[in-house]
Amino acid sequence: MATGSTSPTSPDRGHGTMTVSRAVSLGIGSMVGAGIFALLGQVGAIAGSGVWLAFLIGGVVALLNGYSYGRLGATYPSAGGPVDYLTRGFGTGVFSGGLSVFYYAAGLIGMAMVARAFGSYGAATISSDPPPAGLAAGLAVAIVIALPLVNAAGSALVGKIELVVVGLKLTILGVFVVGGTFGISSSLLTNELNISSPSSVVLAIGLAFFAYTGFGVVTNSAADMANPERELPRALTISISMVIVLYIAIAVVAFGSLSVAQIVQSKDTALAVAARPVFGRTGFTVMAIAAMLSTASALNASLYGSTNVSYVLAKQGELPERFDRRGWHAAPEGLYITAVIVIVLATVLDLSQIASLGSLGALIVYLAVGVGHYRVRTATRAKPTVLLLAIAATAATTGIFIVRLATDQPFVLALGILVLAAAFAAEGLLRRSTGRVIGPGKDFSQPAT
Repeated sequence: MATGSTSPTSPDRGHGTMTVSRAVSLGIGSMVGAGIFALLGQVGAIAGSGVWLAFLIGGVVALLNGYSYGRLGATYPSAGGPVDYLTRGFGTGVFSGGLSVFYYAAGLIGMAMVARAFGSYGAATISSDPPPAGLAAGLAVAIVIALPLVNAAGSALVGKIELVVVGLKLTILGVFVVGGTFGISSSLLTNELNISSPSSVVLAIGLAFFAYTGFGVVTNSAADMANPERELPRALTISISMVIVLYIAIAVVAFGSLSVAQIVQSKDTALAVAARPVFGRTGFTVMAIAAMLSTASALNASLYGSTNVSYVLAKQGELPERFDRRGWHAAPEGLYITAVIVIVLATVLDLSQIASLGSLGALIVYLAVGVGHYRVRTATRAKPTVLLLAIAATAATTGIFIVRLATDQPFVLALGILVLAAAFAAEGLLRRSTGRVIGPGKDFSQPAT
């Protein structure tokens, strides 16, 4: 069993700097920002007022996968998270390497979506309706530039900031849920329910599952935990469970206060608009600020995890060596390269399409990690029944999700296939050019920042 006991690369990194509370905050920060603020309108356009059901089922799928990730992270505490898990399960072949690069690419797409969500809420807060063209994109670029400076300071500071930000946004969301319950219309929740088509339900679940995938960031912090075997599973279970409850409550209040058409029409700022019926313009502004905090903390947490992923990929020879070189404040250049790529994506991509593309990428990677885990289940001492349930649930969601994309969004499906093919091609080229192949027993616990 890997112990993750290598020397830290900076004074504040190493065992004990990431406690359970900080890891939970990191997970909640990543999930909530990327999920409820950026995807509520997208899921509502498919499921109607049945959004709460999509988030419930998607959360169950996330909990099953969270169990798998918890056992993997406890056995193999690593800064690389899913990248190392793929290597453990499938060895060092092209399959695990290509999927690792694809995982990194999918993470970039997800971060771009969150950055644009930050920009949309920020533009709605500081400008009249409609905001000037380019304002949302400009704010997205600004936040992506600012956050690497925070990440460069190390995991301890990242965790402390997450504690503060998560506390603030959960307080605001809690007030929204409690106050919003007085304005709920039961007719809106029942008359606009759209769950007649099984494939539509699964498509909504697939998008909802994407709102939970931030929990994977928690596994990237396993190498910084004093006792990852005990602390990591606890952090995953607590963070996912709390987010399930929060998502369901927010969905019920939002879709019980406004019609589906109103929410879909304002899907970029759906939660802020949903706060108006009870709290007025002040509610809109406060909720928009909460959205900015949430998306900023989600992006912050994702940059932290992505930097560790790129560090491991560079060590494996599956990304260029520049991702392992040290830049400002001894942070890997991969942190800054990642930020530049996210800036480009955040300024050119369509958010409605990228949400589906990100969901597809997440489902494929999580399914692969689950299958790989089943192959090494003896080493992790995981329960086979739970692993099989996780694989079956994720596989069913992925399959139907792909079928629906082929019908409703063929461009997104084609783009997803292109990104996957490009990931495998890049992995093959780098493997041949660098000649660096590292076996699954390699210790990747040395943190990246």
